[in-house]
Amino acid sequence: MAIIGDRVFTDILVGNRLGIYTILVDSVDYYGKRIEKNNFQSIERYIARIITGGFS
Repeated sequence: MAIIGDRVFTDILVGNRLGIYTILVDSVDYYGKRIEKNNFQSIERYIARIITGGFS
């Protein structure tokens, strides 16, 4: 079982706390194209890097 999500603090954190394999993906729009500038996701990843000391 795995959780696939585009949000660090909802999808990925919850999956990790439950001991489930997690996959972080980029956000996509209605047509399946990658959203180039997702400010909220950029902030989440920046905070995660600070907390973990090297989140990639």
